[in-house]
Amino acid sequence: MIEAYSILDLSNIDHLVSIDEAVEDILEKKSVEEIINKESLDTDSRKEIPLYMQTAYKLAKSYTILARSPELHFTMVVELKEDYKTDKQIIIRKISQLENIRRQAPQISWDMLIVENQPETPDDNLKNSLIGKYTGNNVEIFCLEKALAEDSTIEKTIESNDKQTLALKLALWTAAQKTFKKKKHIIIHTEAENRTHFGQLGLIIEKIATAEVQIAIGSRISKNSITQSDFFPSTWENVYNYSTEKLFQDFEFAKDIDCPIKAFTSEFIKENIEKLKISDSELMLIAENNKANSVGISPIAFIENNKNFNKLSLIKLKLLPVIYRNYGKAQAKSEQYIKFIEKIEQTNWENSIQDIENEMKAIFV
Repeated sequence: MIEAYSILDLSNIDHLVSIDEAVEDILEKKSVEEIINKESLDTDSRKEIPLYMQTAYKLAKSYTILARSPELHFTMVVELKEDYKTDKQIIIRKISQLENIRRQAPQISWDMLIVENQPETPDDNLKNSLIGKYTGNNVEIFCLEKALAEDSTIEKTIESNDKQTLALKLALWTAAQKTFKKKKHIIIHTEAENRTHFGQLGLIIEKIATAEVQIAIGSRISKNSITQSDFFPSTWENVYNYSTEKLFQDFEFAKDIDCPIKAFTSEFIKENIEKLKISDSELMLIAENNKANSVGISPIAFIENNKNFNKLSLIKLKLLPVIYRNYGKAQAKSEQYIKFIEKIEQTNWENSIQDIENEMKAIFV
């Protein structure tokens, strides 16, 4: 059993087993009302509850929602980020979590589209390594280089500024073409990482399933979110998050616009994927500009294990002015702010991040 105040690690099998056992115990012994009350406690009220138990209550509520949901199909669009050996273990773990959802809610089905942003490596191919570990027929590999080689018109048809965005855009488009008879189709985009547990999908898709919203995000910073706060966030991430909140302050979701997991109706992707140019964050802004309150925000457990944050890319920050000019509402201070962002040099970004943060915040005083 995990010690009450130890660090939680969603890549640790023992920790995952302890969470699963706690979920089973909660579902067996607690009423739905008790589960909801425990899951929705704010930060101060749950201080004495071990982190693994807090996470277990998130999963228990999610499973309760999914068990009561109509027939649904999830297409998981999962981007690879690390080396194949690391990603293989993560993918196998995620498949296990999806299969557990099936056990809790048999009316829900799923498939997975694994997105490679680089050519396949023959000596350690992810698809081959999954054979034997997983025997289902619903896991596919989407390799951009292979797709472009097979159809030279794709790149012209699905325009994008870079190969990574093109890969995501085409993968989302491919996912949206799938049809599932009598089932509502929900597309979920995430990365191959250990910071979120797929057992929380019920929390994220609840409002999509009832047609209240077109997009839903798993938020790390809402009042009822759970984070392993010793490791979250870095100063570079603070600057990015502060920037999105200020530039898109009319949108509540902008406070966590770069959240780790997002869900979309397949209809929304079909109708709007052509508009995506830079990142999937644009899709939320597109939805809100089309119709207010189209994005649902669901507090989740986000368990960061890495003390050594990579410095956020300056390139990523400098994409915000482009997105702002397309979807933001013009304001004098925001214009001043994006001009400041555009003038930041790499050397200052590397060595003077605290000064940059202070200057940014002074603009909105």
